[in-house]
Amino acid sequence: MFLFFTYLYYTTVFGVPKVAYKAYLVTTAHDEPPFYFIRQYSPIFNSLKGIIYLADEELDLIESVYSPPEHCKRIRGGYGVAPPFEFDENREAVLKKKFSFIDDGPFFLYLGRASLTKRCHELLDGFVFATGDYKLPAKLIFAGSLDLNLPQDRSDIISVGYVTEEEKSFLIRSSLCIINPSS
Repeated sequence: MFLFFTYLYYTTVFGVPKVAYKAYLVTTAHDEPPFYFIRQYSPIFNSLKGIIYLADEELDLIESVYSPPEHCKRIRGGYGVAPPFEFDENREAVLKKKFSFIDDGPFFLYLGRASLTKRCHELLDGFVFATGDYKLPAKLIFAGSLDLNLPQDRSDIISVGYVTEEEKSFLIRSSLCIINPSS
């Protein structure tokens, strides 16, 4: 068996035809312009021994555009995305008390290691600019390790440190959006 990742990579485009009779592809396909290069990718999708789909939506997309033949095995894979936590009223009240800023208004959430290499200084600069010049009524919350200094004179920039998976789920659900700068 040969396992290929991502339909648009060189190794897939040129490798699958050489071992198609035992080639499986984890497509990582999504609705993007290269996906519709039918002449390029149709021979790939129509010669595979099997396709490993990461999501039902990916399966629907590939089936509707390429219609792999019947002999092609269809395997639903995925990378262990757990369903979100369900919160009863009591647990939600406990979490709201712990993260009291939630009731103060909208907030942006950064998850993970906050550092210069992750360009978090640019996130801070942009947030300070937006809340100053544009009077953006929001907070910026950091959850995870902190490898940079936050402004001490700002009550709208908060680090909550490490959080549990349940707390992370609650923060994500409560946030206006997640911001993830990277280099």
